[in-house]
Amino acid sequence: MVGAHLARDGQSLATDLSLRLGLRCVALQESHALCVGERMYGAARGMDDFAMLDVSTGLGLGIFSGGRLLTGNSGLAGELGHITVERAGIRCGCGNQGCLETVATDSAFAREISQILGPPVGITEAIETMRIRPADTNEVVERTIDYLAIAVAAVINVFNPSTLFLHGMLAGSDPAVFDRVLDEVKKRTLKPSLADCRILQSQGNKRLGAAAGIILALTDDLAPSMASFESGSLK
Repeated sequence: MVGAHLARDGQSLATDLSLRLGLRCVALQESHALCVGERMYGAARGMDDFAMLDVSTGLGLGIFSGGRLLTGNSGLAGELGHITVERAGIRCGCGNQGCLETVATDSAFAREISQILGPPVGITEAIETMRIRPADTNEVVERTIDYLAIAVAAVINVFNPSTLFLHGMLAGSDPAVFDRVLDEVKKRTLKPSLADCRILQSQGNKRLGAAAGIILALTDDLAPSMASFESGSLK
């Protein structure tokens, strides 16, 4: 499983590792892995059309359409987090400035809370600070929710999924926070598309996603052989 920042500069992580190790290696973008894991082990079991929006350390999107994972030409489809939303924003890990990923994720929220507290904190400590110091953190919470809603609305407007799963600690930290996200989403989404879409918390995690990605790769390898066997051409 790999984040988008590792798959650049003309390199192919899976191919490079395979050559170095002498073993077959498979790289799957982590949001895609989350999506596959949710379908195999989580709340998306049996679903052929849904979206998975990961807003944890980065911001990525996985889409299942017609029972198939949309991966794109080079496996990097769904990098919604690298759309510019603040032209003069902070530098993103991708090299651009003001990416959605820098303002709408758990890591972005923790970074801004750290600026209030002084020492750097993780997302767990940031959420706890939000609970015990609401007056100091409300502005950061509202700004993060606002950008998160922009991301959710973009997925619904572009892909028109029947279900959108949200993977992130801030949005799942309190039902009131999740409800505030939904309220902001309503302001930015086409009404017919939103009416046809459920927005739910994901049940999976990235470890399950990695396991599911391995199974998916093995299944994809087996599929041509199975098709030949069913057609009677396998010898």
